Amino acid sequence: MQHIDLTSRETPEELEELRKKHQRNFTAPLEFLPPADDGRPPSKVAGRLVALLLALLAVGAIAVGATVGAPGWDPRLAPFAEFVEEERGLPFLRPVPIGDTDLADYEAPLVRQVFGPPVRVPELSQAFRLLGVVDFDPAERAAAESDDVAAVTTPAAAMYVQQPERILLLNDVPIEGSQLAIVHSLTHALLDQHGLLSFADLGNNSVLDPSDPTRTRRLLDESDPARLRDALIDGDATRIENAFYEQMTAEERLAYHEASGTSLEGVRHPLVASDRFTIGAPFVELLVATEGVERLNQLQSLRGDGSSDLFVDVLGDLGQSVDALSQMDLPQSRQQLEEPDGEVGAFGWFLTLSPLVGVDQAFDAVIGYDDDAYAIFSNPNVRRTSTLRTCGRFDVFFDDADEASEFAAVVAVAGIDGQLRAERRSVTMDICDSLGDPESQTAAGVFPLIVANELAVHHLQSGESVETARCAAIAQARTVPIDVDLSSFTGYAPYSSASEPFISACR
Repeated sequence: MQHIDLTSRETPEELEELRKKHQRNFTAPLEFLPPADDGRPPSKVAGRLVALLLALLAVGAIAVGATVGAPGWDPRLAPFAEFVEEERGLPFLRPVPIGDTDLADYEAPLVRQVFGPPVRVPELSQAFRLLGVVDFDPAERAAAESDDVAAVTTPAAAMYVQQPERILLLNDVPIEGSQLAIVHSLTHALLDQHGLLSFADLGNNSVLDPSDPTRTRRLLDESDPARLRDALIDGDATRIENAFYEQMTAEERLAYHEASGTSLEGVRHPLVASDRFTIGAPFVELLVATEGVERLNQLQSLRGDGSSDLFVDVLGDLGQSVDALSQMDLPQSRQQLEEPDGEVGAFGWFLTLSPLVGVDQAFDAVIGYDDDAYAIFSNPNVRRTSTLRTCGRFDVFFDDADEASEFAAVVAVAGIDGQLRAERRSVTMDICDSLGDPESQTAAGVFPLIVANELAVHHLQSGESVETARCAAIAQARTVPIDVDLSSFTGYAPYSSASEPFISACR
């Protein structure tokens, strides 16, 4: 088989020569340099002016160093890099090289490391089983159930690879059909260069696959903070991708659709796309619109805690007042010094409850959520071989006692016995028997939340206040059925077209 070079096209020596050439190209013109010595002492003012001009030229060199015509940029990427810089408001610090590959070689170890079937965190898997949720993400569920990467993964026409840094392009896809994937991948590269690609630390986010010691598998972290980080990163790249589609001409769009084989107009299909794209894009749009791009940069740079609360309580308050992990009471069968295992999050509780009680009541239950934690434990009251041996304690905290009481009432409808503790605004539940039917889970469960976020963006862009946009978006999303048919999905225009009654009621 012909060897495919996935590395940079330049050697270190060639890159250094390019850097020196680039530096020479931005030397100050002669008219800005001081005149030849004519016997008079040099002017301090002139010296300062020259220094200032040289500094400005240096800044200019950095600013244009990543755009069209700059050394080191492959011409296939340069126009897209310029757009990404302008749209995201950050400069590339260095050109990103290209690695070419064929679709037949897409399962190379490098790519399998990124797209291989994920390994689940055991405690998360147990919690999801008890809640009746196999997976929050249909794409991840398919990958987890198969070792055949090609069978469950639709290869992107372009992909950003961190180590070593490059954009991987599929030779099989014409550049017209790769445009949005290139923009998405370049946004990842840009964020990485600025230290904002917080979810993609492969060194800490992969584990050895015991069946094949030559490859690694992603560690599937579906904790609430991880879900927020993924949405901040992939949602940001998806909104830049969507912005690129919006500025394309009709002819360019036609060429893109013909080359890519997709008919969707600048959106990801909710039947196959992860929520980090479908919810992430409007979520990041709302964040930038209400709090600014600097707030987005700040959140992307964090590797710690976070909450998916705003995926459900759209345009609500991002802050948390309780640390549930430190406040929950562990079951007696757990050693009191042990830490709880994690959190389900507002997003997880919505997807747990909506199939059981309906979308409207699921919103009622989750809006007002503050924080939660769970701990997996063994039930000492049943034999070891019992299916009820493994249990989970779930402790959910709310903004006030009334919100906690409403959650307790809704989970009771779902068949969960919850202990309301009004003094600390929480509901405690011990669950040993799985809820609902995990096999009936579909991507439609996420769809009401996508609609809520998309509608909120539409309302803000139409000039509505934050309060009206929030009220109308959630009110309309409550009407989306849990079993909505997504097979004929074409976009969110039908929902925005039908939003006027909800907007009028909320003004």
